[in-house]
This record gives sequence, C-alpha cells and structure tokens, in this order.
Amino acid sequence: MARIAAGLLICAGVACAGLAWWPAAVLLAPPAAWLLLSRIFAPAPQWGRLEEVRTGSARWTPRGADAHWLDGAWDARVGRGAWHEVKMPADLATLPGFARSGPLWFRRRFQTAPEFRGKRVFLGFLGIGGVAEVFVDGRRQAGPSYGFCPFEIELAPEINDGAEHEILLRVTRSGLRVTREMALGPPYAAGLFRDVYLQARPRIFIESAHLLAGAPGRGPSLVVRVNGRENHPVAISGAIKDDEKQTAFSFQEFLPGVDGAAELAIEIPADRVKPWSRFAPRLYTVQASLVCADAADSGEWSAGYKEFSITPQGIEINGKAERLYGARRAEHFPPYGGAFPGWAMKRDAELFKEALLNVAVNAHFPLHPAFVEVCDREGLYICEELPIGDIWRGDADRGLDALGRAMRAAEARPCFLFWFTDFPVERIPRHARERVAALLREAHERGRLVVSPRAARALGLDTERAQLRTAVMDIYGDADEAEYFHAPDRELAVIAALDMVDGRGGADSRHAREMRKAEADQLVLKAADKARAAMVVLGHLCGWGLRLGMISVTRKKKVSLDVVREYLRNRTTGGLNVPEPPAALIAKASPLALLVVLALIVLLQPVGIFLMSWPGLCLAFVPDRILLLIKALSFLVCVLSVAMALEGQPRHVFRLAGALRFPVFLRVASRWQYRALGVGLALAWCQAAGLGLIAAMAPGSAADAARALAVASVADAAFAALLFVRCPLGPFAAAVALCHAALLAAMIPWPLATVFTAMAYGPAVLYFAAAPREDAWS
Repeated sequence: MARIAAGLLICAGVACAGLAWWPAAVLLAPPAAWLLLSRIFAPAPQWGRLEEVRTGSARWTPRGADAHWLDGAWDARVGRGAWHEVKMPADLATLPGFARSGPLWFRRRFQTAPEFRGKRVFLGFLGIGGVAEVFVDGRRQAGPSYGFCPFEIELAPEINDGAEHEILLRVTRSGLRVTREMALGPPYAAGLFRDVYLQARPRIFIESAHLLAGAPGRGPSLVVRVNGRENHPVAISGAIKDDEKQTAFSFQEFLPGVDGAAELAIEIPADRVKPWSRFAPRLYTVQASLVCADAADSGEWSAGYKEFSITPQGIEINGKAERLYGARRAEHFPPYGGAFPGWAMKRDAELFKEALLNVAVNAHFPLHPAFVEVCDREGLYICEELPIGDIWRGDADRGLDALGRAMRAAEARPCFLFWFTDFPVERIPRHARERVAALLREAHERGRLVVSPRAARALGLDTERAQLRTAVMDIYGDADEAEYFHAPDRELAVIAALDMVDGRGGADSRHAREMRKAEADQLVLKAADKARAAMVVLGHLCGWGLRLGMISVTRKKKVSLDVVREYLRNRTTGGLNVPEPPAALIAKASPLALLVVLALIVLLQPVGIFLMSWPGLCLAFVPDRILLLIKALSFLVCVLSVAMALEGQPRHVFRLAGALRFPVFLRVASRWQYRALGVGLALAWCQAAGLGLIAAMAPGSAADAARALAVASVADAAFAALLFVRCPLGPFAAAVALCHAALLAAMIPWPLATVFTAMAYGPAVLYFAAAPREDAWS
C-alpha cells in the first residue's frame, strides 16, 4: 500500500505542476518515471529464500587475544517489517530484493561471560554493508558510521552485569560511492557481511605490538602501543621468538604513565631479527606482557619488518630495487557474496602468485585482516586505497578514528607497502577537512602514502612528488596504453593503478570478454615495461564483474592468468585469437540521441515546430528579464561544469551508471572525450537558455535571433563527435569556437557574437591549451 500511495503522490505532483505551467510536466516526467520504476516496481525482499544464504566466516585475532564471536543466528528486517531469522555473517545482497531495499535492521541478544566482569568490553565490526547506526539496549553507541571500514566501540561498564542485552543495527546503503560503483556489477556486501566480536580487556592493555624498520645502518624497532589511563609506571616485558620458538630478543621496559594511548619503541640489534620479503617471508612472534598496579595484560602478535622506500629510480625493498606488478581484488565470491570465507582468501593469494604478480590491491573497501595475515605468510605485498570517499558520512570524529586505526593496523604488517589516493580533500566536510589533510600529509612524509597530482594539489604538497597515476581503461576502447605511464616533468618513477571495465556491457560471450581482458592486460604490461614504470596495477584478477565481463563465476580468469604469467616469465607477447567485437549501436545510443536532438533543433526551426525555435511562444511563458537572469546564471554554471568535468572525477556519471545499471555510461566516463562531451552539453544548455538575451540585444525580429542560436548549435554538436573521433582537444575546441563565432556573426553584430563565444568557449579552450594531457586521467 505504501508503494501505491507513493506512486499516486508522484503522478499527482507531476499533474499539478503541468496544470500550473505545462513545460514543467515535460521536465518532471523523466525523474518521475525513474522514481516509479525504481521504487514502486522494485522487487520485494524474498525472505522465503533465506535458507539459500551462505555464511562465510574469516576470523582473525583482534588485539592479539581471543575474542567472543557473535556469529550464528541474528534477526533481520527491512524497514518496519516483520523480523526473520538469518545466519550471520552473510551477504543478503545474494538474494533477490535485498540489494537496494530500504534500511536493513539487525538485532542480536547476548550475555557477557563471567570472565568479562570488571573489564572493559569492546564491540567490533569488521564489515557492515553501508552506513551503520549501533544501539545497545536502546541507546545509541555509534553512528552514523561508515561500515565498510572496520571499527570498534567501547561499551558502558554496566554491560557486565550478567543480564541479557540486545544489539540493534540500522544499515543504510543509499548514496554511498561504493554501492554506486557496485551497481555496475552484481550487488554485494549488504548487511553484516563480516564477523562481529566482543572482547574483554583490562582497564589498561596492550593494543598492538609490531616491528618497524629503523634508520639506514640501524636495526629495527619493536613498537608496543598501550591503551588506557594510568599515572603510575607501567612495566612492559616480553620476547621475540622465531618460527622455531627460539628467543631472538627479550625486553623489559617501563612507561612513566599512559594518558589515553602511548607507544614504546625498543631498538633491536640488527643481527637479532632478519627482514621480511616476498622471497623469504620471515615472521616472528612477539610475546608481550603488561603489569601496572591492579591491572595486567598479555598477548601474542605475529610481526615482521622490511625496509621500503620510493626513490627517483623506483621502489626499493630491503635495499634492492624491485619492479612491482599487481591487480585489484574485490572480496566477492559467489555464492557467498561479500561474506568472503577464510579458506578462499588463501586461494586468492595462491592465484596472485601463480600469475607471478607480487602485489594485491583492494577494491571498494579495505582488505579483510585475515587476508592480510595470509599475505604475510605467503609473501605477497599489499597496498590499499584510502577509504576517504564516504567515511565522513555521519560521525566525522568516529570516521577519523576508524581511518587512523586502519592505517596503523595496515602499516604494522610486513606485507604492507603504502596507501594511495586520488581523492580531492575539498569534498570532505569542512569540519573534518583540515584534520584529514593533516593525517594524509603526515602519512605522505613517512613514505606511506602515494598521491596523484590532483590529490597533491588539494593537500598542498609539491606536485613534482606525486607518483600515482590512475585511470579507467575500457577493454573495448582504443586508448593508447603508453599514455597511462606518461609523466612529464616528474623525477619519480610512475606508479599506475588502472581499473579495467567492459564498455560493451556483456554484449559479447564470456569467452570473448575474457580474451579481450587478457589482451588489455598484455598491452598494459608491455607499455609499463617500455616506460620502466615502478609499479602497475591491473584491473580485477579475481572478483565479481560478471556484468562487466571481468571474470567467470569460478573466480578465476584462466585466459588472463595464463597471459599475465607468460608475459612476466618470458617478457613475450603471444598471439591471442581475440574475436571481433559485436555491433556497438547500443554503446553509441547516448551520443546518437544527442546528435538527433541537435539536428531537430536546426531542421525543424524554420517551420516553428520546436519550442526553442519559436521565440514568441517561449517569451509568452517567460518574461524577458527572467531569461536574461537565466542567461547570466547559465554562464556561471557553465564555468563550474567545465571545472568539475576537467579537474574532478565524473561522479555524476557514476551515479547515473549505478542508477540505470547501464555500463555504457561508465564507458563515457572512462574515456578522455568525456570532458569534451560534458563541455558541449553545458554549452548547448547555455545557448538555449540565452535565447532571450540574443532576442533582446540583436537587431531584427525574434525569429532572426532564434535562427542565429539554432545555427550556432551546429558548432556545439561537434563536441559529440569526439566520442567517435580521436584528435587533439585544444586545437579542436579552438576551431569549434571560431566556427561558432562565425555563424553568429553572420546574423548578429560581430562584437556581440565574439563576446558571446568567448564567454561560452573560453574556459574549455584555455584548459585544453594549458593541460592537454592531464585530462586523460581522473
């Protein structure tokens, strides 16, 4: 009934707007139709198929001690519906109707164990598919928090009363960048898709213990982080043991006190522990104990260290230069979805090593801690993209704390290389922007963060030190792979992170798509070697992508894996029998529709059928002064649109792709011509809105002014042709601007035509002339 009422309300709103002003009905019809289709006719959650949900647990050891895991039976519901029992951790998006349903609610009753009495209790979430709000016994404990990034909350001491308590979670998925991108493939990671745990800790405890590489020529350091508050001295002792349980180093130190958190760094002689590398993944066990007044704590941590630096010559690990080859990895595994089982994590690491790749890169959200431990043992490097795009939705303080915890946890692992980001800090809310920028600048100074030129400018860093280049590469596109590794006027070697997509949207067979992905992998690797890039990250080696043609349901692209392995082993490119692509009419639907509309404006103008070609009708509905105001504002919108399209990531195109589930829009966003198309569309809108300005200032009849506007629109149509023709954008934009001015000058005074064209086309021409290559990257 609620959906029917919402549909009737939408239809009534459009009808009332049309009665007041009939063009409003035309303008409101497309969004109203989308709302009706997406909300009214959306499939309802199929609770009857809950038995088909596969649970996937990947437990690890938080804080070096045992935890009480809250797996098993939970209650779940959508909105205010009825409660249903479901096993967790599980990904409800694997069932029809749950992927984009309303807010998901989860609840679980628990009792603290007797050994929890008198201790601090922490509730930890490794992964919640959306923005989460956490309630315990009806009181809000956290939120809204970005659930894709692991976070912990400390519960009130009253939780240790031995009574039964209730955890209630509200998960909202709408508006997240990660869910919009996931909409291009099978949706996943909805609800509690990772484990939840409770852990009791003393009032002062050891939070972590890890090894850290020292200065050149010096031994490593053991860093012990303590959490709590204590004014008296704190004694910390322990030992470092090798894989044969032999003591390599023992220690006993004191902290004068702890105020919230404190770190103790103990230098270790260089001959006591050996560095970790992918060739020899040496891991040590750190046993540490803490004693202070009436508090005591102990635990064991797996640790190792390596020397890592990025130099003008490339990447050096343990004093030796290394060329790094990696691939993105999404934690989605049919039929488990985002509830990735632990046994599959080891198999993924084996896939990377089988392909001779040495770096695993996260996709969409942070890697599971259990997978990081697998990489430590297997000798596989990892690097991660900072999840700062959506972590600030809601509680900024908790988001900053979660981000800091994630960074410390990753940097403590020997397999970790660095974080990277291409995200402009300006998009973060103002109240958190400076704190985020300070955190990122500090990580950059430590050599643990790699940034793109755009991110470097946003952080106030020297763009000459920006090593990262990111791009979306269409496996059906005609891009030049060598340009991805072009870094003019930069001393440092290039680190390229590519995201490969299928612009045809599954028009080919699965085999043909995999062959094209393998060919793209081969071309990118060859271009990276020719440019002597320090590191290149390919598109998904394992993950979802059935809709995008990335990988089969077996989670193993046999063709791509063989091609990558063969190239990295012999540096030879074998012949691939790549089928010819199918007809791309559907992929060209958007630009073709634009050309048809612009043609109608020109061809139908003489007979007065099109609304904009009949100024008298337009001016009858809208006064001259209103049109003049619209024209003045349209120039401002045009300039802002150009800046956003050329300097920022095309987020609105990703939103459209996610809403319509139509991969062709991602193809438009991934190609360098997108910028020109965006400029052309903005200019066409400015021309139409400026009809009143030309009619008021130009001599002659209003029909003559409309004819000038319609003819000048032919120049704007040339921008759409850039989707089909590859050419230098600077000269092209200048040529289109001259054509536009000439067309206008034939019908209105040339000073007016020149000023009008300069204001409309100036920003695009100046940008393309100043930065002809930067627009190839997003």
